[in-house]
Amino acid sequence: MNVVSIPSCLPEWYDPSQPGFEPPESWKDARIRITVPIKSNAAQELEIARVKLSKMYPGARLHLVPDYKILDTAPTMAFDPKGGDPAALASYLATVALPKGITAEQIMGYLKGFLPSAGAFGVQGLQFGQTVAVETLCFEQVTFDWERKGLTLLTGKNLDWDKEISNGAGKSSFVTLPFLALFGRTFKDQTHDGWARQGARQSAVVSQALTLADDRRVVVVRGRKPNSFQVILDGKDVTMGDGNRTQDFLERLTNLSWSVLTNAVYIGQQEIGSVFGTEKERKELFSRLLGLERYLDATEKLRKTLRKIENEEAECASSIAAAANALAEAQFAVENLDAALTAAPEVDKKDLIKKQRRLSEIESLIRLNDKTKEDLQPELDKNQRLFEKALFKATDLEVRIQHLREHIEASGKVEGQCPTCGTKVGVEKLEAYQNTLYRQIETLEEELTVYEETQRKNRNLRKVLHDRFGECNIDNDKLRREQGTLLKEAAGMEARAGARAELLKLQADAARRQKKLTRNHCISQRAYDDVLDEKRFIQTCMAVTSRDGLPAYLMAEAAPRLNQAAAHYSEVFTAGEIGVHFGLDNGDIDIDVVNPHGGANVKDQSRGEMRMAAIVAALSFRDVLVKHNVLILDEPTDGLDPVNAAAFARGLNQVVDRFHHIVVISHNAALLAGIEPTLHLEIEKTGGVSRLNTV
Repeated sequence: MNVVSIPSCLPEWYDPSQPGFEPPESWKDARIRITVPIKSNAAQELEIARVKLSKMYPGARLHLVPDYKILDTAPTMAFDPKGGDPAALASYLATVALPKGITAEQIMGYLKGFLPSAGAFGVQGLQFGQTVAVETLCFEQVTFDWERKGLTLLTGKNLDWDKEISNGAGKSSFVTLPFLALFGRTFKDQTHDGWARQGARQSAVVSQALTLADDRRVVVVRGRKPNSFQVILDGKDVTMGDGNRTQDFLERLTNLSWSVLTNAVYIGQQEIGSVFGTEKERKELFSRLLGLERYLDATEKLRKTLRKIENEEAECASSIAAAANALAEAQFAVENLDAALTAAPEVDKKDLIKKQRRLSEIESLIRLNDKTKEDLQPELDKNQRLFEKALFKATDLEVRIQHLREHIEASGKVEGQCPTCGTKVGVEKLEAYQNTLYRQIETLEEELTVYEETQRKNRNLRKVLHDRFGECNIDNDKLRREQGTLLKEAAGMEARAGARAELLKLQADAARRQKKLTRNHCISQRAYDDVLDEKRFIQTCMAVTSRDGLPAYLMAEAAPRLNQAAAHYSEVFTAGEIGVHFGLDNGDIDIDVVNPHGGANVKDQSRGEMRMAAIVAALSFRDVLVKHNVLILDEPTDGLDPVNAAAFARGLNQVVDRFHHIVVISHNAALLAGIEPTLHLEIEKTGGVSRLNTV
């Protein structure tokens, strides 16, 4: 019987395709499941259908179920998943409008430094190799190489219990060994010494070999009693000093987490995986399965880079402001100097030079006059000496002549007897005496005449010399007056010329400073523009790597392929009755249970329905996203009736070729009867010790 709605405390579910469908009074918050046939592009066709149906059912919560039955192959991806990040980036960037001046090649080249070299779509290419365990859990020693093809059946026999049964033999312990090596915990949350075999005398050691997608070899070794944790990459020990750091490095190296392994590699007896957990758990799971965490890590690194650039932006803005202020001050100084130069009169340089030349001539003339005076002075001194000598001689002669005249006059008064000696003097003798005196006077007068002539000539010469000396003084006085005037005028002109020259120098300096500051301002502006361009570029790169960018694009690319795979496995295992649907919700992948006989909520499913939905989801993950070589199903038919268990076994036989190596743990008779293993392993437990045997 087809069910139109399911009574619950939640809004009702509606399916317009069901017979007897009756619409509610209001579509608000009603859940509507609608099947959408997919022809080529699932993401585009689902979005078109959602827009159209949102108008038909306003306020309803639409759950679109893609129908891939008309497709012969899985939806074609817009890029080659094996091409890794370059192919994904190129494909995504071709769909978005980039800011002007930014190219896809620039973004791809820049993001190389922020993304791991082996980045790939999903968990691609990881290969599990050999597991070796000593004194671990219930095993004394066990070795198994997971690198094989086909379907391995793992059963158990516990001989320690009164009744020979499979439970407790160590099957789950065996398949947990790779997980234990990688994460240091078991499915039962046994950690630290809890996974060392009780009563063992030796140290507990478990190792797991892996081959990464880029063919690098990794060996992980854990030990207890004593505690040890070692990671060896291509033969080189890359263990960190701290266990937590080593674990973080290992998870980044393998792109694996506990949730990835337990949802895509291992399906246990009790857990149905975080794929049906909280919204946060689902987002984290899909992010790890698609390998999106590397983009989110890149976004955080870019955000740190952006913060540095924003600091540079602030510094550049401050530099521009300072440069602009300095430039304004320089411009103000230039304008003031221009005004001062306009106000300062220009000096006639020719006139100043003329005055300076005349001053030089005056100085030369004064020096020449002084030289002339200097040359005249010896002649004046000589003339003076000669004059004094002639004057002395003339004076002496005049005195002598005067004495002689006095003697003549006195002799004329002598009458018969000399008044001095009393001797009788005759007239003749007296006349003779007087004549002698007259001759002497005449001689002296002649000599006096010579000296007087000498004096005359001396005076004439001295006058000439004094006139020339005076002319020099007069000329110098005139020259000095002219010199004083010229010096004052030239000094004023030189002062004005000097002040103007200083203003011109200051103007030139100010102009050079203005030019330099203009250049600095331009440089600061260019640096600021470069920082803004870099900021815009980093923001664009962040938009690419952020959740709404490339991760959302990859999820949109993955959803149709997941739905194709889910439709296939739903058809194989449940004849299309139970499946899952991967939808897009604000750029994230969401998952619903596809059950025409129940709701899409986990709580709406029976245990068997939930188990089948989990298996379909896990196989879809493994088929599309997790390209490695091991899938472990631990009691996959738990909760299934014999008919469905047998159907599951038949379906498992059909899909084994799509996987490298499937390991099935089961004691379900219906499954065991229908399964066709290529290898049958049995774990036998005796005395608390489990041993691995080939059947």
